[in-house]
Amino acid sequence: MKENYDEAWQEYRRRKRIFWIVFAAYVPVGLIFGSLLKKVLPENIEAGLVYFLIWGSLWVASGYYLLFWRCPRCHKFFHMKWWRANAFVESCLHCGLPRYTLGNEDQER
Repeated sequence: MKENYDEAWQEYRRRKRIFWIVFAAYVPVGLIFGSLLKKVLPENIEAGLVYFLIWGSLWVASGYYLLFWRCPRCHKFFHMKWWRANAFVESCLHCGLPRYTLGNEDQER
């Protein structure tokens, strides 16, 4: 039985895209959002710090959202074992499925 992992990899790409968009948005969004925060917040609260805390929380959340993606073959966390996590691995840390493999070709041999 041949499985197609295409939908799972689309979800992986979407999660990775969210992670990098949040990362890249720090400066441009910060310039706009920071000036708006200065107008809303009392003078004794630093708008840059508030923005950094909000952005940092979103970035950490998007990172965990990416890290907790499950492998389409073994259904374990692709990027994590109980003692280690690496968002830049090229294959599943559990079953070794290479990133973006469309099916289980290795089982057909």
